[in-house]
Amino acid sequence: MDDEAWIDALRSRSADVAPPVPVDVPLALRRGRRRRAVRGVAVGGGALVAACGVVVVAVAAIPSLLGGLGGASSADSASDAGAPMPTAAADGAAAGGSASLTAPELATAVADGSLGADPVLVVQSGVPSSTPFLAAIRPGTEESSIPNASGTYPAEKWAGFMRPCLAQVGWEVDATGDGWTVEVAPSRAQDYLDALAGCVEQYPVD
Repeated sequence: MDDEAWIDALRSRSADVAPPVPVDVPLALRRGRRRRAVRGVAVGGGALVAACGVVVVAVAAIPSLLGGLGGASSADSASDAGAPMPTAAADGAAAGGSASLTAPELATAVADGSLGADPVLVVQSGVPSSTPFLAAIRPGTEESSIPNASGTYPAEKWAGFMRPCLAQVGWEVDATGDGWTVEVAPSRAQDYLDALAGCVEQYPVD
């Protein structure tokens, strides 16, 4: 038996042994194509959703990145542009106290009209020489009018005499280590200078 005859015999036998399996070829093709189309849509949709998620995350991160890059310098420039510059008066108010002057400075401000409307804190520190001090707080004082009291007083005790003297004429001062402070309203600045000059004449110091 040649090969072709053997193959024909084998084919006939296998046809007799294999059970018949009905196959609707067109239906199978349609179902296969439909499944392939659905699978392609699902894969494409998943990729699109993932891409959209990446875009959303990137967009959300941009403002924070920009804010981080511009942080301190941007905030400083914005505050510098929008906030008014503090003035000397505002600095004094922020410090929570009146402007501080010495008695000669108070006399100068009274003389030239630059005292302003707010109370000032007059500070006496140390022991001045009576003659130039009186000339500074009461211009026109003659040297011959000093001292008014008999003799002079030791410098280390001068503040201890001056504070009670000012209190006797209505000026309650706050004692410091080597002098005193007192708050003076502009309307009473000259009164304080006159009272201070009177006490200096009463208790002169070499």
